[in-house]
Amino acid sequence: MAAHGRWIVDRVDDAYEVSGHIVYPGDVERVLTQHPAVADAGVVARDGNGKGFVVILAGEALSQYELLKFCRERLAAYEVPSSITFMDRLPRSSVGKLLRHELAPLAVSDPPET
Repeated sequence: MAAHGRWIVDRVDDAYEVSGHIVYPGDVERVLTQHPAVADAGVVARDGNGKGFVVILAGEALSQYELLKFCRERLAAYEVPSSITFMDRLPRSSVGKLLRHELAPLAVSDPPET
């Protein structure tokens, strides 16, 4: 199945709609992990937007503002996550697949920014 001239490698069930556009989390995750300070990333739908979860490489420092700016420079506005939560690790299966269904409950509320 192709979308916009490229192959979909994400599960279609993980896609979500923002402002009438379909967003594939894998596309956003690939951009997040292109940042030199990011070790791992996951994206899930929340309230009509994407919510990002990111693991930073040991010894690196990165703010939500910096990472969202990085995304805005590389993604369409509707693809940019509404917020980022930094985590120690992301849930993965025994074969390394990101378990988005375990991230979804964490996307319900944003922790206060520090």
